[in-house]
Amino acid sequence: ALKMFKSFVFVSALIALMFLFHNCSDSTSPELNFERIDSKLNIVLREELTPESRNLILNCRTERIYPCCNYGIDYSMVKGAKIFKVRFSKIVMPQICLTALGPAGCSINLGSLADGQYSLELEVNGKTEIAQLVISENTYQVNHQPGLNFKFENPQLNRIPQFLIWGSVGYINDSLTSVVNTFIDSLQILGAQQVQLLPGDYWYFKVDSQGNLIPPEYHGYPSIKMFAYNFNGSLDELKEFIYSFSSRYYNKLYISLSDWRGEVIYGWAMVVHDLSFEI
Repeated sequence: ALKMFKSFVFVSALIALMFLFHNCSDSTSPELNFERIDSKLNIVLREELTPESRNLILNCRTERIYPCCNYGIDYSMVKGAKIFKVRFSKIVMPQICLTALGPAGCSINLGSLADGQYSLELEVNGKTEIAQLVISENTYQVNHQPGLNFKFENPQLNRIPQFLIWGSVGYINDSLTSVVNTFIDSLQILGAQQVQLLPGDYWYFKVDSQGNLIPPEYHGYPSIKMFAYNFNGSLDELKEFIYSFSSRYYNKLYISLSDWRGEVIYGWAMVVHDLSFEI
């Protein structure tokens, strides 16, 4: 258990380090090298969830793959009432190289935006492309004719509904299917209610035409089941329930649950944390 906990800490630290170096950097730093942007920029819409607000994020990545996975993109942004002007200037190459192949990237926070229409002016290498951003209660929609320099990978992003919880249960073999079903059904006893989601991309998950969550392509488990509910209660009770199941089926079930305010619960992580203090 201690070995697993140390591995968890190491992986968490590595992810934090990658995040640190993958963000757009201060171009005045003497420790950074730069080069010209020479490939198309692919943009993915993401809704950042916090207890206070919802923020629209543009995750930008180069089409070109670099020898280090922590290359960044330097940019500047000017905000107007209904317009965003973003200028992408150069590729940032930090002195410390995380030696795995990957695109250069940055994440641009447009903030918490009211429903309406906005203009996005995107510039790179002196050339500008214009896109229209339309925000409604349920969706973010980008209208953009793909050009030579920019492409929106998910031009329509569904918004996470208020009070939504969702998650998955990974399990090691089919003999646990009834246990998994019992866990998912038992969430309703704790106050969760059935929900009908619009089909499409929510970034955190995708929903098919029948309203079911689609398992991620690379989930890492022999088997997995997804779930989504409305839940207007305290997450503390759900945490206790998830901990109880995860403890009982430790190393057999892997439960994760997220909510509309940005909180994420990992059952296995709670169990590993407690086991580490027992040693």
